[in-house]
Amino acid sequence: MAWSSTAFSILGVRSGTGTRLAILTKEEESSAILWTTVGLYLGILSSGITKLAVVSFLSTRIFTFDRKHNIFLWFLATLCLLSQLVYVLVLFGRCTPAGSLLDFDIMPDRCFPVWFSVIYTIYAGGECHAIVRISDV
Repeated sequence: MAWSSTAFSILGVRSGTGTRLAILTKEEESSAILWTTVGLYLGILSSGITKLAVVSFLSTRIFTFDRKHNIFLWFLATLCLLSQLVYVLVLFGRCTPAGSLLDFDIMPDRCFPVWFSVIYTIYAGGECHAIVRISDV
């Protein structure tokens, strides 16, 4: 999944990410934003999926956890992945219509406040980081 994130980010750079918007045509601008956004979303989800792999590796290969500890770690890893998935949905559905995120000519009807996205980002990242700290115990 991380490699697909990298591939979509490369497509975004080829489409014009990193150049000034005044130089790009509307099609190039929309394409660059689309591919960069897809790469970002896949990168976010790959962060949550790796937590499942770490818990699986820890619980089957390295440690022999008791049942309660094992259930707790799997719960945290699943909660992390679900939090990351909701985070992607919050980012994509932040404005209606969703096409206004990719095309600046479409004016959004309404958008979530920016502070909501920031607070949820802090929660999702902190919750996923808790797995690393708890699995070190």
